[in-house]
Amino acid sequence: HLQEEGKLDIDDDISKYLGYPLRHPKYPEVAITLKMLMSHTSALSDAKGYFTLDVLENDPPFHPYAPGEGYSYCNLNYNLLGSV
Repeated sequence: HLQEEGKLDIDDDISKYLGYPLRHPKYPEVAITLKMLMSHTSALSDAKGYFTLDVLENDPPFHPYAPGEGYSYCNLNYNLLGSV
């Protein structure tokens, strides 16, 4: 609905909405998009927990693959989407 209303684009970088950059340290040039969060292809892992955004700001856990390159269910994805 938000995309249809022109309020966001699912291909937007999530960093735009968080107010700080969220990047995979091995692939800093690859933006993590809203679409990646929705499809569980963000490369984020909830191995360190998923109830606070402190995990993301301080030491975000990632899978070894680049964002957009693999699938792994991760609750953090929907926590981030809920923040948006």
